[in-house]
Amino acid sequence: MKKMMITYIVLLYLTLFSLIAMMIVGSVEQTTGSQTSPAMTATMGLWMGFGILSAIWGFVMFILALIRKYDAHQCPFEITMITKLTLVPFFVVNFIFGVMLSIGLFLWFIAPYVLITEIFGVLLTYGTMIATSSYNLSYMYNSVKYGNRKWHDWALMFVLHFIFVADVVASVMLYADYKKAQAYQTTPPQQQDYIPPQQ
Repeated sequence: MKKMMITYIVLLYLTLFSLIAMMIVGSVEQTTGSQTSPAMTATMGLWMGFGILSAIWGFVMFILALIRKYDAHQCPFEITMITKLTLVPFFVVNFIFGVMLSIGLFLWFIAPYVLITEIFGVLLTYGTMIATSSYNLSYMYNSVKYGNRKWHDWALMFVLHFIFVADVVASVMLYADYKKAQAYQTTPPQQQDYIPPQQ
């Protein structure tokens, strides 16, 4: 689970850096009045390539979380919180770029690709939020399924994981509550909230 999350973070930031590189190349071309160069094509290719790879990786993470291919003893709240906090700059830059694109600031160098860029950006961003929430969602669902918790314990947190910004707050709150519970229990941490493996 941890390695999957780290790899996902790296892929997402490579996607972001490729986008920034594409913007820089486009700005230079606009200033010099040159036509679309191989550099522009290359940076756009990298952006799309890393973006698609990130989307595939995120989908695989979601499926693995869904079928629970991770240690059932391991609570995912900590790694999920760290991942979401690490990706805050990624989401902020994505939001800024989306706003600038919507007001036509970058139309001069991506005009032929505006619709593709907007759709791709929105899907990748929301998909990223769901993918980074998947282990928490799976853990909460299975804790209810196996009778460790009641739905009212998780209902609000479950819903918040599907909402931008609120998902980060929810992940922090879940981890804080989990650590607080550990402090008041004598059961070893690795045994807490154990969810029996699916048959």
